[in-house]
Amino acid sequence: MAIQYIQYSQQQRNIPPIQFQLRKCFWGFHTSSNLSYFLEKVDFLNPNFSNKIRMAVTSCPYIEELVFTIPRIDSIKHLSGLKNLTFLYIDFGVCDDNYLSEFVSLLVEIGPQLKHLGVVRSNIIPINVAIENCPNLTSLKFSSAVDKTNPEMVSSVTTSRLKNLTLDKCDKFSLLYALSCCTNLKELFIFDGSCLDDNLLNTILDKNPLSELKVAYISKCRLSGRGLRNFLISAKQLDTFFILSDELFLCNEDVLLQELNRVNTCKSGSKLLKTEIFNQKLNPCCF
Repeated sequence: MAIQYIQYSQQQRNIPPIQFQLRKCFWGFHTSSNLSYFLEKVDFLNPNFSNKIRMAVTSCPYIEELVFTIPRIDSIKHLSGLKNLTFLYIDFGVCDDNYLSEFVSLLVEIGPQLKHLGVVRSNIIPINVAIENCPNLTSLKFSSAVDKTNPEMVSSVTTSRLKNLTLDKCDKFSLLYALSCCTNLKELFIFDGSCLDDNLLNTILDKNPLSELKVAYISKCRLSGRGLRNFLISAKQLDTFFILSDELFLCNEDVLLQELNRVNTCKSGSKLLKTEIFNQKLNPCCF
């Protein structure tokens, strides 16, 4: 529903503010659309955008799931008024502001109520901000090229609630931190695992053997056959996996599975990606 329509309906003829019963909303625009080529001409990027978001929050207080492409950081504070929000997918790709402190402040307020959080196209938010301020998360998607996760914090926090983790373009400290924290992880998707080699994997497994992991998708990593063997031995519950690494070109995965007496299913990457929780949640046929 257009924010402009909500604003219009509240201002006409002194009608009391309307409260819609919407449970799922998309605010912003899809960044793959033609609008992304004309950002300077898009109306909602103007200084009144924050006020429009405030009105939208007032008019849609029952929202449980929100996808938000944020162009101006001054609008993010209004999301704290969504007391029923449990799913937040926020895209910082068109936000040029320094938004770290505002985002942390938002998570301090609504983090405990969130069950699913997606933070994408950010280059300043470290992953520990999401994990430490959202103790009840069951699913987290994090896409950030930031290299600010403190390596000394790797063992400071653990979470048994987080079951689904999706990572993209994370540095090695972020990867080590996240996989060390998530002691009851069921599904892991890593889209750009260029920092994941055998040594880093062994360090991760020493801290968290990933013994509850059932599904793993790891692309563009640097694991060798030895690393894959160690991974399969440690992740005893692993049922389905897809691992793409140039170092595996000499490794026959079927032979390795037979050697380990495992019945794991090695799926094609495209099929496995369809099961990732955020792909399912954001599917236009479902949302």
